[in-house]
Parts: sequence; structure tokens; C-alpha cells
Amino acid sequence: MPTTKNKLEQGLKDYLECEEFINDLFSRANFCVPNCISKPIGLYRERSEMPGDPTQFSGHIGCCPYNMFDSTNYPEISDHSVLDAQRVEKYSIQKKQKGACDYHSSSGCQLKTHKSPICVSWICDEFVQYLAEQKGINYPRRIIEEKLELILAGKESKKSVFEFKRKLKSMNTKIKVINFLRI
Repeated sequence: MPTTKNKLEQGLKDYLECEEFINDLFSRANFCVPNCISKPIGLYRERSEMPGDPTQFSGHIGCCPYNMFDSTNYPEISDHSVLDAQRVEKYSIQKKQKGACDYHSSSGCQLKTHKSPICVSWICDEFVQYLAEQKGINYPRRIIEEKLELILAGKESKKSVFEFKRKLKSMNTKIKVINFLRI
């Protein structure tokens, strides 16, 4: 049975809220920019040896030099139709760039919102380890990505969405406290 338009619209609303929580989490953790993105040789690996070589593009680009904004690892549950339509409306369709994500520019990713679940949830193994060891946060990126897909597709119950948001908020609170205590 296809998901109704109302469920997809509510799914997008919930998804964008989760995306904001995850963006805040990554920003508060302050891992990628100082350790990797701002350097040709990152703390954990030489960026020019990564797939897609993010150092060949101008500006700050993460470990995501590919077009993943319209991709999914879960095609059996995925429905990005409402997300894709709003992304195009908000950001327009970007010019295709050879080897880089279409939304990459000299100032980095242009998508502050409306990223795909892959883009929102993915972090490298070193960042996962950093969150666990330095912040006490378990970040199961594949589980988070799948949950985001289910929410976006309108296939999660209100209770499940509420619980997932609560977990994301809890991660953010933990980082806020740790960062405050380190001042």
C-alpha cells in the first residue's frame, strides 16, 4: 500500500527536524573541520588518497565528494519525492560537476537542509570512535541512516519518531554538557 501524501509531508517535517539535530550534533562535536576538512592531509588519512579526492575541489568539502544527495542504501523503503521537490525549490538544481557533488561550491556544501539520509548521517569511522571515546556517544550510523529513511518515507509510527528524536536530543545534550565542562 503506497504511503499517503499527508504521511510523506509529515515524514519530511519530522525528517528535517532530525536533520537539524544531527547537524547540531556534528557542529558541537567540532571534529571534521579542524581535523580533516580544512587540511590537505587530515588527522586520520591523506585526503587526496580518499575515493573522489576531495582536495581537488575548491573550498571546504567533507568526505563526500560524490552525488549522494539523491541516493539511498535502502531502496526498498526509500521515498525521497517530497524531499527532492523541496530541495529543488529551495536550492534549485545545481550544475553537474565532474567528480564532485552537484551541490558542492567553493564554500562547501550548499545544502544546509534537505540532504539525503546518507548525507545527513554518514561520518567516518574515526569520527564514530571520537564520539564514543571523547563524548561517550554511541553513533550507529547505518541504523541512524535507516531510521531517517523510514521517517522520511512516512513509515515510522509517531511513537518511534518521538523516541528517535529524543535520542538525538540526548546526544546533543551530552555534547553541550561535555563542552561546557571543558571551558
